[in-house]
Amino acid sequence: MKLRLRWLPACALAACTLLVGMGPRASAQQAEPQPRRALSQLDTAADGGRSRAQRPRGTTQRRTLDVEGQERTYRLYVPPRNQDSQPLPLIISLHGAGASGAIHQMVCQFDTLADEHQFLVAYPDGIANVWRFWDAPPRQERRTGAQRRPAMDDVAFMAKLIDSLVSEGMVEPRRVYVNGISNGAYMTHRLACDLGNRLAAVAAVAGTMPRIAAENQRPPRPIPCLYFHGTADQIVNTEGIDAFSRSRLSLSADDLLAWWARHNRCSQPPAVEDLPDVEDDGTRVRRHTYQPEKGGAPVVYYEIIDGGHTWPGGSTLQPRFLLGRTCRDINASQLMWEFFSQYELPDDDKAGER
Repeated sequence: MKLRLRWLPACALAACTLLVGMGPRASAQQAEPQPRRALSQLDTAADGGRSRAQRPRGTTQRRTLDVEGQERTYRLYVPPRNQDSQPLPLIISLHGAGASGAIHQMVCQFDTLADEHQFLVAYPDGIANVWRFWDAPPRQERRTGAQRRPAMDDVAFMAKLIDSLVSEGMVEPRRVYVNGISNGAYMTHRLACDLGNRLAAVAAVAGTMPRIAAENQRPPRPIPCLYFHGTADQIVNTEGIDAFSRSRLSLSADDLLAWWARHNRCSQPPAVEDLPDVEDDGTRVRRHTYQPEKGGAPVVYYEIIDGGHTWPGGSTLQPRFLLGRTCRDINASQLMWEFFSQYELPDDDKAGER
């Protein structure tokens, strides 16, 4: 219990600074790297030559779910649907502690991509603006006799969110993905362990996982994983030390990659590539790619050199004086979709490339 209480203030404070990301969206064309330009040009051609500004926009629905007697809330972004209204892929994107689904929606800016590529985005709200990734898994509670406080089960919330959208015919169940930043990144890794047979791929920004969780939990199968972290992050640094507890309670970036590489049956060392420095933002990007063996899944790490506790390519109002530099050489949301869109769950619940 002491360990859990030490984590709560650290995680609550770590991402509350994301509240400042409530300003207007950055231009969709700003700092667009070459792969995005090429993809956007193809999308424009496929859409009858219409530009992004000319295309119909989707809508954001405010939704609620009853989870163990507690009303849980989330926002669902629905792109313009095809006439046949086929089920679409779903991305669940988790805010940092102290923020909310609405704030995170403006920070990560997935909606324009959802319009272009026809997928749904859910932006859930944590209770008291925090994801309780540290709560004991149900199987551990049964073993230890611990009692979960009612209505605080975030894993159950995510499972019910997926179930409800699948039952409505909105979501293709083999194409569900999760990502998050900071406290949401920790929750993403928790979901990979507890709901891994329902997630086709995951991605994390500026957050790893507790050392104690890494020792006691693992994903049920190899899951494609994408990871972004700034080397100058002063809130959750890449050495596994957060700014508030000042303790090495988390895996370092290297340890997290080794953990994922082991569970995803990846060969080591990774292929390392320095990406073009296309923006004068004080950061550079180095990509580490862990290739899987047969039956495994890839792990890709975008090391943001001199980057801060920020969402790469996200809102322009992520203040440098609080969070550090925001990388504009890449766009994390774009890269996540390009990564996610390669994978789905086959019928035997083993991830495979589409």
